[in-house]
Amino acid sequence: MFTLVNDDFAIVRNLANLILDREIDYLISKSPSPTEDIVVGHLILVTQPDNERPHKLSPRWRGPYQVTKIDDNTISAEHVITLKSYTFDVSQCRRFYSNSLDDIKAAATLDSHSFMVTEIKSH
Repeated sequence: MFTLVNDDFAIVRNLANLILDREIDYLISKSPSPTEDIVVGHLILVTQPDNERPHKLSPRWRGPYQVTKIDDNTISAEHVITLKSYTFDVSQCRRFYSNSLDDIKAAATLDSHSFMVTEIKSH
């Protein structure tokens, strides 16, 4: 029975990640072209290189980052929390749309090793 509960938990966790990825993909799909609307000062999300996740639970998109410079094939940006500068290929970037500063901070504080615990059943 314990194995069955763990299996059910794994299924629910995988479905939640799938729903989250689809929601992010939907929000990103509002942008007509990968970089058409991106200008210096905008917020962007960045895919993992070659769309390969470090592990199966890591998010598909990283960021948000604030654009500091745009060249022909690269975008220079800094992370909104750490302020560390990065350079990304244009094909990896999508504009991040948000009306709330809280949404921006919440998205920026998550990384590929962060998982939200909503409830502890027992220990």
